[in-house]
Amino acid sequence: MTISEDDRNAFLRVAPMLVTGRMPMIATIGSEGGTFPERSGMLFLANFDNPANRDASDWMLAEIWPRIRAQIPTAALALVGNNLPADLGAEEKGVLRVGYVADLDPVFAKCRVALSPVRFGTGIKTKNLSALAHGVPLVTTTVGADGMALRHNETALIADTPQEFAGAAARIYGDENLWERIARQGREHILEYFSEQRMREVVRVLIEHARHMKPKAYEPDFVWPYLLVEKRFPEVASGEPATQRLFMRMARYVSLAEEFLEQREPARA
Repeated sequence: MTISEDDRNAFLRVAPMLVTGRMPMIATIGSEGGTFPERSGMLFLANFDNPANRDASDWMLAEIWPRIRAQIPTAALALVGNNLPADLGAEEKGVLRVGYVADLDPVFAKCRVALSPVRFGTGIKTKNLSALAHGVPLVTTTVGADGMALRHNETALIADTPQEFAGAAARIYGDENLWERIARQGREHILEYFSEQRMREVVRVLIEHARHMKPKAYEPDFVWPYLLVEKRFPEVASGEPATQRLFMRMARYVSLAEEFLEQREPARA
C-alpha cells in the first residue's frame, strides 16, 4: 500500500511482481481566508525535529530569503512549527520566530504565500497539502511536490535553485492575478484528489480487489519486518536518546532493504 502514485511506481520499477494498491491521504479543508490585499507575509511551516525540514529551513535562510528580501525589502517570513530551534532565524531581517501554534487556521488565513524548499525526503509533505487546502499559494521544490501531482504555474510554483525559488516567491507575492489563480486552482486540485469522496472510491476498489485475492500460503520462517529489524539492530528499540529511535529504525529499514536488493530479493526489499 502506498499513499501516492509516484511511490507505487517507484516500487514497481524495482519489483514489478508486487501486488500494489494506493490509499490516498485526506486533506483537512479549511476556510479560504482573506483576499490578496488582506494578507501579508510568507510562511515556513514545519516540524523542526525532522532533519529534512531543518535542512530546508537552513537552506532557505542562507540562500533564498536574502534574495527574496532583495526584491521585496519589506517582506516578512514566519517560522511556524514544533520545536523551533532557539537560534534559527534569530539574526535574519524580516524573520518572525513563531514556533508551535495550537490552531493553524488563523495562520493560513492571513499569510500570503507558503514556502517549502524541501531538498530530500519521500512521500507527500502534509504541510504543503494543508497550505493548498486552505487556499494559500505554494512555492516548493520538485521533492516538495512529490506525490501530489502538482503542475508548475497551475496548481503551485515549483523551483529547485535559490535564484528560481526566490524569483517565484517574489513574483506570486506581488502579482494579485497570479496569486488568485494559483490559490484557486491549488485548492481545487486538493479538493479533487485528496477528498473524502476520492478515499471512498479507492477503498471500494481495494475491498473488491481483496475479495478475489488468493491468500498467501503460511510460511513458518516468516518474520515481520519490524521484528526482523529489532533482532538485527537492537538499538532501534533501546538506543539513546529515545527520541532518535524512530530515525534509527527508518535508517535500518533502508539498510536491510539494500541488503535484500544485493541478494536479488526485491520482493523482500
